[in-house]
Amino acid sequence: MNLLLVDQSQVSQKRITLEGRQAKHCLQVLKVKPGSTIRAGVINEGKCSASVLAIDGDKIDISLGELHPETPPTLSIALALPRPKALSRIVSALASFGVHQIFLINAWRVERSYFSSPRLFPERLKEDLWLGCEQGAQTWLPSIRIVDSFRRFVEDVEPQQFSNATQRILFHPGGHLRLNHALKNAESKAALFAFGPEGGFVKEELLSWEKAGYSRVDLGTGPLQTGVAINAAMGQFALLKGIIR
Repeated sequence: MNLLLVDQSQVSQKRITLEGRQAKHCLQVLKVKPGSTIRAGVINEGKCSASVLAIDGDKIDISLGELHPETPPTLSIALALPRPKALSRIVSALASFGVHQIFLINAWRVERSYFSSPRLFPERLKEDLWLGCEQGAQTWLPSIRIVDSFRRFVEDVEPQQFSNATQRILFHPGGHLRLNHALKNAESKAALFAFGPEGGFVKEELLSWEKAGYSRVDLGTGPLQTGVAINAAMGQFALLKGIIR
């Protein structure tokens, strides 16, 4: 946990009592004591410092300092629903990098049973996102929407959610572009990245993405597992934005 995240509903007069996982981490890993200062953030608002006021067993009373607002990310993700065992890891990774919203969509090579996985329960997804944000020191918790029809996402949901000015990128082996050539403005212009399932999108789906205005980008590697491809793409995007120096 590189940033203690709290929800606005927890804040009362800028004072919070930590319990459970967060308190345990602060006590056992950060070794906080009364008077200690830790980095904190309020979800979808900004970052601040937090001072430990008192410790009572496994509970910690903290006081939040001045909040420094942060702007929301401009990147959204459309992801063919991965295997349930990989889903939590991928969602947490995306939250760590900082994204605005995530669409979990269907595709020809996505098994229908994936959509009934308990890992798609809202409380589980929120937990995965929260852990990812704490790891990556992000304060904006991505929203997640599940769309169990590929065609409905491409033809209806996506056009309603994003303007024509959005930069649309499809990551798929064999693309003729690299990310640095496909993105016109990685720093401020809104972008939507699409990632396929293991085995990639089928020909008909690729044509649908192309018709919807997506630029097909190759990462410059051999075929990668979905989670690895996402990390590679997000790393390149972070580099282009100047986050990594």
